[in-house]
Amino acid sequence: MIKRRKIIAAYSFIAAILYLIFSIFEIIGYIYKDIFGGLALLVISITFFAGIKETWNGDYKGLSFTLGGLILAAVFGIMYIFILIADYLEWLIGNASMPTLIRPEILLFIFIIPLLFISYKEIEVIK
Repeated sequence: MIKRRKIIAAYSFIAAILYLIFSIFEIIGYIYKDIFGGLALLVISITFFAGIKETWNGDYKGLSFTLGGLILAAVFGIMYIFILIADYLEWLIGNASMPTLIRPEILLFIFIIPLLFISYKEIEVIK
């Protein structure tokens, strides 16, 4: 149980760093010039960072920040997946050019899927 929380804390730390890096990239326009998307990634990063210490120490209260970060990341990841599908559908009917890049929010969402399952198992143990 404590070992799983340390894994969750370490995974959350890595996710927080990645979300922070990509938020800076989006704000300065390195990948996409999307200030509001970058700010959303920054909020997700801060949410993950907020619970790392408590989760590492075995306190279940830190899991709430991890869960909040996961929910925010899932919302934005799924939203950008739907946008990508809409862009491809628009390309298929001939109204737009083919989308070339996958948004970082989608890749980061795919990266945190294992954390969703690990966190869910830990929450089941607490119940």
